[in-house]
Amino acid sequence: MKLLKSGEVDSAVVSSAFGKGIRFEDLIPEMPGSCGVHINRNEEVILEAYQKGIEAFKRNPDEASNVVISKLPMKMDPSFVKGTMLNSILGIEHVNDYFGFKNAIAPFLKE
Repeated sequence: MKLLKSGEVDSAVVSSAFGKGIRFEDLIPEMPGSCGVHINRNEEVILEAYQKGIEAFKRNPDEASNVVISKLPMKMDPSFVKGTMLNSILGIEHVNDYFGFKNAIAPFLKE
């Protein structure tokens, strides 16, 4: 951030927990979202739980962040989770065709 503010670099990718800017979805229209899940079965149950989590964050971001932190296998500051969620567009969107995204990023992936 220091280099960005001083003009020594032209751009930076930072977590949404620490800053706002252009979302990847805006840069790459084919991108299905910043967070994704592939569901093989029990779609209704999984989506219902996901929606409840979104609603919990909207009601009380501090409490929801602490719940998330308590479930993680590593130590993390709850403010990171809270910042990420508050700077994100929360919602569920079905993506039937993600091949456009796959093709858009393929040239940048190392095999």
